[in-house]
Amino acid sequence: MMRLPQHIRVENAFFPCLIVLAMVSGASCVSTASRGREDISADLHERTGAPLRPDSVTDPLPPEGVDLQDGLSQREAVAIALWNNPQFEADLADLGFARAELAQAGALQNPFLALFFPLGPKQLEFALTWPVQDLWLRPRRVAAARLNAESVADSLVENGLNLAEGVKVAYAGVVRLRSLARLAADVGEAERELADLADARLRVGDVSELEAEASRIRSLRSSDEAQRWELQATAAAQSLLSLLGLEPDALPPRFDMDEEPVQPSPVEDRAALVRTALAARPDVRAAELAIESAGERLGLERSSYWKISAIVDANGEGSEGFEMGPGIWAEIPVFNRNQGGRAMAQAELERAIRRYAAVRNRVATEVRDADAKHSELAESLGAWRDGIVPSLEATLTGAERSFDAGDLSQIDVLNARLMYLDGRRQEAELSYGLSQAKARLENAVGQDLDSTR
Repeated sequence: MMRLPQHIRVENAFFPCLIVLAMVSGASCVSTASRGREDISADLHERTGAPLRPDSVTDPLPPEGVDLQDGLSQREAVAIALWNNPQFEADLADLGFARAELAQAGALQNPFLALFFPLGPKQLEFALTWPVQDLWLRPRRVAAARLNAESVADSLVENGLNLAEGVKVAYAGVVRLRSLARLAADVGEAERELADLADARLRVGDVSELEAEASRIRSLRSSDEAQRWELQATAAAQSLLSLLGLEPDALPPRFDMDEEPVQPSPVEDRAALVRTALAARPDVRAAELAIESAGERLGLERSSYWKISAIVDANGEGSEGFEMGPGIWAEIPVFNRNQGGRAMAQAELERAIRRYAAVRNRVATEVRDADAKHSELAESLGAWRDGIVPSLEATLTGAERSFDAGDLSQIDVLNARLMYLDGRRQEAELSYGLSQAKARLENAVGQDLDSTR
């Protein structure tokens, strides 16, 4: 160890120590706060209308405002899922790791104490060493870690939006299957009546055995189809309960999925939707933060090859008594200037920039595709709901009146009813498709469609 000159006294080391302490105090003032669960909850509540369950609440019962006794609406399903979905709760644990990394990035290194005991003519000696490069590296480390924590928070918001989309699609699937099951039951009833009429006509010789048998087969197939739709609806309801984090036996007394049918709603122009998505989507924001974080890490790597430590050296007994003085220990960056670390940080920055461009392109494509599909289905559903189905209903009503007047046979009425029910089936399929398209468009935009109009 290099011995300091004996004329350096304690009072000579006082002012350098004060300077180091002031620099440490300034470096310690860099904040390590970041977004928490409450911030993510507020963001999701603004986008979906449903918050997360607070940490203080451990009861997995439905959130406030949700009552399963009067059935389950789509909005209530989304609220329960964000409150109670086990996988999303597991994803939220990533926020704790990011915040822990941020806290670690803000921690200063501990000083090192070297103590040499007196033995023989050697006096007591100690040296206190502290790596002062933390004073200029810590703010960059904290900035990079904070940006990473922000990126993780935005990724969790994206996970929440994906969960909401999955719940909406699953909910619409249950509505579709239950509607198809009811329509199939009505078709089965009409087919049974046709089969009975065919049997009666067979007995009087109006139809052949082959025609009567074909009618019976259609009746059996309709009954089987109704049963299959009902079983599929039950399975879909169980899958929805799984997304909600509810047990299969937690079915409410009334699992009423029937709401007002999805109406074809006008959407603002596609370019405006793309702009909204690029401003609102959390994955776009996460990609932006990744660029900032990579820039901070590049600056950190460019500065980290300077390794300097402050030293306070003291001797127990000198020619003039107790002696203490400051010093420095520095690594001279002649050969290793952290070339590898800087190159990797530069490559990471370039990758983040390219990923950001790819994310923006993907988001714009998703919005355009989802909006085109939504518009197509909205137009088609409008045609069936406002034109075709009412016409089929009017035809059925006219056939029933003609039958009452004796102008048509019962077979004609049943055929008209089957045509009407088939129209209703097409309407139900299009309504499900529109619900699905709307959920995907809302996820592509990053918020409810109602808030973009």
